[in-house]
Amino acid sequence: MITQEPIEEWITQARIYSQTDPELALKLLREIKLQYPNYEGVDELEKQVILILFNKTVDFIINFIDNILMEQLNYWFNEANQLINTNPLEALLWIQWISNYEPNYPGLNEIKNIASAKVNDWLREYDLD
Repeated sequence: MITQEPIEEWITQARIYSQTDPELALKLLREIKLQYPNYEGVDELEKQVILILFNKTVDFIINFIDNILMEQLNYWFNEANQLINTNPLEALLWIQWISNYEPNYPGLNEIKNIASAKVNDWLREYDLD
C-alpha cells in the first residue's frame, strides 16, 4: 500500500484524513506503523486520530440520547394535550414530567395554563377551592 509513495507524503495524507475521514487515517497510520514501526511522529498522530474518533463516538451517543429524550418528551406532550379536556389533572402530571427534563419545551406553558384553568374551573364547579 505505501511502498510506492514516500513516507512523508503518507503521513501528510493521514493528517488530512484525520480531519475528513479519521477511520481511513487510522488505517493508513497502522499500515505505516507495520512497515515503519519506529517512524517519528506516527504514534502521536495515531493517538490524535484515536481521540478524534473517540470524540465523534461520544458526540454520536449524546445525540442519540438527546433524540430518545426528545421522542419521549413529544410523547408526554401529546398525552398531556389529549387529556386537557377529559382529565386536566392528569394532563398536569404529564406536563410536570416534561418540565422536569425540558422546562422550555415549546408550547408547554400554553397547555399548562389551559390545564390549570380547567382544573381551577373543576374545583370551583364542585366548590372545592
